[in-house]
Amino acid sequence: MRWFWEILHEMDDTHKRQFLMFATGSDRSPLRGLAQLNFIITGIGLDDTRLVSAHTCFNDIILPRYSSKEIMKAKVYQSIQHCEGFGLI
Repeated sequence: MRWFWEILHEMDDTHKRQFLMFATGSDRSPLRGLAQLNFIITGIGLDDTRLVSAHTCFNDIILPRYSSKEIMKAKVYQSIQHCEGFGLI
């Protein structure tokens, strides 16, 4: 869990917006500020191959246990950069 928050705090603003979109479905902060967001982080078993996933309706982040911080960082960045959802065309 500590690695996850360290990785988020190290992100630049662009990646933080991508993470916000990934976790909430919007890249904008709530009207009353980011303190209004309550993230639920659900840890699952050790799996270096699985990406991080999220349930945007509930601000629920599904975080596999990774064997190293470097692997976690790579998977977090992969997850936030390739999230599209079910956007309308």
